[in-house]
Amino acid sequence: MQNASNYTIAYISFIRAAYNWFHAAHHVTSGTGFSGDHALYAEIYEDYLEVLDGIIEKSVGTCGIENIAAPLPTLKLSLEILAGYPSPESLTSLAIASAALKIERDYLEVVEEFFTTLESLGQLPLGLNDFLAASANKHDTYVYKLTQRVKTEVQD
Repeated sequence: MQNASNYTIAYISFIRAAYNWFHAAHHVTSGTGFSGDHALYAEIYEDYLEVLDGIIEKSVGTCGIENIAAPLPTLKLSLEILAGYPSPESLTSLAIASAALKIERDYLEVVEEFFTTLESLGQLPLGLNDFLAASANKHDTYVYKLTQRVKTEVQD
């Protein structure tokens, strides 16, 4: 299953980048929406941590791709990914929510591309299929919540 290795590294790198971004957003959010934003960003970064752990364990255990557990390749790529998004400490609460929405939409594209690629390679075991679909489903909900958060802020 070596063919899936590079795609898995790219997927894990995005997860690491998103986790770090949302963790920072959780710490620096402020203003009238603080309580809701703080809780939502925590929920999202905690989910990314669970997805990270799950995909690495599935890659090592189910697919036999042990090099996925090496942190350096994914950390390097995750820094490049993070550089493509504004850093939350310099943003207003609305801008944080808007950037968060962009990251979540990007994640849905990344997970779909990863899923489709593994499927086309014949390297998508049923459990991994379910794992990725469940993650996409959960992050669809985050897109909904962030869309409502941005809409509410704009209307106020």
